[in-house]
Amino acid sequence: MRTDLFRPMMVVTFCIDTHEQEVLLVKKVKPSWQRNLYNGIGGKVEPGESSWRAAIREFNEEARYDGSSNVPWRRFAVETWKDYELHAFALYSTEMPGFINWRYDDLVKNKFNDAGEEL
Repeated sequence: MRTDLFRPMMVVTFCIDTHEQEVLLVKKVKPSWQRNLYNGIGGKVEPGESSWRAAIREFNEEARYDGSSNVPWRRFAVETWKDYELHAFALYSTEMPGFINWRYDDLVKNKFNDAGEEL
């Protein structure tokens, strides 16, 4: 097996409103070089995990929504860099029962203090 071809995989998800005017993003706290920047919800793919399963797991963990395994996440891009591979997934908010009228404050409430540090 050629180990020089192995690249860690990352996933990022984008939940888009039905009018394509808004997208759900998170304000980063970690790593420090990304502090206060916005990004889609995502993270690392665990060993033995598919990128699709990782996207569901990361979205469930970070958005605190436990129903995303029942919605049609669509992979729309795969980008490969020297050090890792990124798989991007998206869906429309109407495809997520109970998550249509999300608000940023609802997602981060009780997760971070006023200084942006995780509780």
